[in-house]
Amino acid sequence: MFLLMGIGFFTTRKILEALGVDDLGIYNVVGSIIIMFDFVSSGLSNSTQRFINIGLGRNDNKYTNQYFSQSFFLHLAFALITALIIEPIGLWLIYKKLVISPDRLDAALIVFHLSIISLIIQFVKICFESDIIAREQMSFYAYLSIFEGFSKLAICYAIIQNTTFDKLIYYGVLLLCINTIVALIYIVFCLSKYKETRIKGYFDKQIFKQLTSFISINSFGVISWALGKHGINIVMNMFFGPAINGAKALATQLDRIIAQFGTNLDTAVRPQITKMYAQDKIQEMFLLAMKATKYIYYVMLIIAMPFLFETKNILQLWLGEVPEYTKIFTQVVVFETLFTVFSRPFNDTSLATGKIKNIQIYGRLITLSALPISYVLLKIDANPIIPVILVAFLSLIYSLYTVWEMNRHYHFGLKLFFIKSLSPIIIVSAICLGVGFVIQELIVFDNIYISVCAKSGLLMSVALAIIILIGVDTGDRDYLIKKIQRKGAN
Repeated sequence: MFLLMGIGFFTTRKILEALGVDDLGIYNVVGSIIIMFDFVSSGLSNSTQRFINIGLGRNDNKYTNQYFSQSFFLHLAFALITALIIEPIGLWLIYKKLVISPDRLDAALIVFHLSIISLIIQFVKICFESDIIAREQMSFYAYLSIFEGFSKLAICYAIIQNTTFDKLIYYGVLLLCINTIVALIYIVFCLSKYKETRIKGYFDKQIFKQLTSFISINSFGVISWALGKHGINIVMNMFFGPAINGAKALATQLDRIIAQFGTNLDTAVRPQITKMYAQDKIQEMFLLAMKATKYIYYVMLIIAMPFLFETKNILQLWLGEVPEYTKIFTQVVVFETLFTVFSRPFNDTSLATGKIKNIQIYGRLITLSALPISYVLLKIDANPIIPVILVAFLSLIYSLYTVWEMNRHYHFGLKLFFIKSLSPIIIVSAICLGVGFVIQELIVFDNIYISVCAKSGLLMSVALAIIILIGVDTGDRDYLIKKIQRKGAN
């Protein structure tokens, strides 16, 4: 994850140099149309993984293969339906609503169509990726992520060296190639290693009903979230043009690197949560969710500290010329990512138990409301920071609603959640942010390189020390110390 973070920083800078802020903004806003529907694939992935995990938890290979096979055919159907929906909507937005200069319109259209093809490939890959995660093959998952990261770095150099083709189109073509290769690796690995992934022409009405019901509700939720989060890119483009999308894209790229830590840690926890439910270990499942919430947050807080306090210098060192609003966008989206941690493990419990209806419908209406509210607020005051802050605030509300909803079903105890997770998080965050402000004000370096390296190291070290001393349970702290001592002895 640290390696990918470094690659991600370097890749984004090179992409900005190669494309320029306007073309990057065009890619971001056109890509947002696809991303909003790409999260249908997230809903499919969560649903597929849930049934595979239950099958593996019960040691039932026949059950697992039946769900895998039927899920695969459902994914193909969803891919075609999604492509048919996106095509007219995307063209209408590009031609009628988005602010794109006429000389870049053809490039935007080609990138849009390439993104649709990439989305279809993503749908096909879902079942195989879900099986790898359910099997907890995290080393394979990590190596393939590193391969993907280095491939995108290679794309940067290919674009910089390119003098023949339109750089934006060339970027879209190369990304499609990488996505295709990664999908093929997933498929070949699974087919060669796991019997449940060998697809059979199997149809069962009851299984089909279970899958479609689960997928439909979950997909509604992730689409609503995507419309609220990424739809504001379109609203911002309508008010401010592609330059502001470029600044937002840079902040999002930076945030995505940080968010990947949380996503990967949650990915490692999710199979255990589902298997605990399959084995009827309900109390243990919620205790794991509480512990996961706390520790995922701690890891992300450590990584986030430099980006909250050394934002200006990091951006300047990273990008050279920093587009307007990039700094404030970065700080807000980092807070938003921290807020989403509260819902991650409890979303996993809702998927495991099947109690997803209220969370994915009523809960996601909270995040979806960002879209109309942003439009109205920008009509009143055309300030581009407004929708970004609104999305962060609504993400926090949704996260807390998720915890409340799961407690309503299983009564694990909101008081216990406050004691085990929320209270330590609030105390640690308050101390870390307070110390961070003091460090930022009292320690000043003239050299930007020294400032970024020294302050980032100090901020992360201080956060780690505060977490170990205050935020970690005594039993967990003793376990960590013994583990470190054992490693040292070896």
